[in-house]
Amino acid sequence: MIKPGTLLWFLLIAAATFGVYHLKYRVQAQEEELTRVDRQISDDRDAIQILRAEWAHLNDPGRLTALAERHLALTPVAGLQIVSFKALPDRPTATVAEEKAEGDPATVALLNAIGGVGATP
Repeated sequence: MIKPGTLLWFLLIAAATFGVYHLKYRVQAQEEELTRVDRQISDDRDAIQILRAEWAHLNDPGRLTALAERHLALTPVAGLQIVSFKALPDRPTATVAEEKAEGDPATVALLNAIGGVGATP
């Protein structure tokens, strides 16, 4: 017959063995996850390097200058084009009545909503 102390030690050893194997498989799963995350980080870093290289190419001043010359009709600013705000004419504003008569329907609806009947801006 097996003594109770021997049976207790046998059960403790079996539980410890089961715990060690269970821990081993958990550690292996964590290592696989770590390897997957490291690979993803490496792939993301490579993608970032490629995007930075593309950004540097797209923002190259020589390339942008050539595109601007090809697609835009830009000329240097003449001295006559620079004036102060005081030299600009006043901007004409329509009265509420004029806006209602010939204005945008959305503007007319807004004026009616805020009660702008007969007022001038």
